[in-house]
Amino acid sequence: MLTSMQRLPRLALPMLSAVFLLSLTGEPSAAQAPGPLASKPMPGRAVETVTPAATVVSTAHYQVVLSLTCSSSSASGAFCVGYFPAVGGRRRLNLTRVSCYMRSSTYSTYATGKVVLHKTDGSSSLVQYLPADHTTEWGHHVINQAVDVQIAARQYVSVALILASGGQTQEATCTAHGTLETY
Repeated sequence: MLTSMQRLPRLALPMLSAVFLLSLTGEPSAAQAPGPLASKPMPGRAVETVTPAATVVSTAHYQVVLSLTCSSSSASGAFCVGYFPAVGGRRRLNLTRVSCYMRSSTYSTYATGKVVLHKTDGSSSLVQYLPADHTTEWGHHVINQAVDVQIAARQYVSVALILASGGQTQEATCTAHGTLETY
């Protein structure tokens, strides 16, 4: 193959490359008008949420601590959940970090955690998971994760921490960090 390529004229190789590249790119597809968004994501489909543009008047550092309410142990495991207050009108919260501590019974196993963004009607529109950063056999679990959640006016965020089957939760606390914009 190499010897036959060497026998081609000097311009033949760049021309063949251009023809090959054009055959890969083809014509761009025609634009389609946006259709209604699906209420529940289906496999292979994405749901996109874009907040309206706003002129930001001021930005302030945001930190809030929340004590979570913990359930007793069940067959599917114990969990703790808490709801951060809704963002007021003419404000937007950019949540950048969630730090949590959960104390549970000895030898209990942390399963997962999640931050859920709720719309004004209570339905969820975004979930980000919180793996444990540090856990001990004595039941201490620490989560300190960067997140990227933009919370519009009147939306709110919940945090849930879940143990694997067996074990009981004694307490859990989470802190949310970010910036609060007023517009």
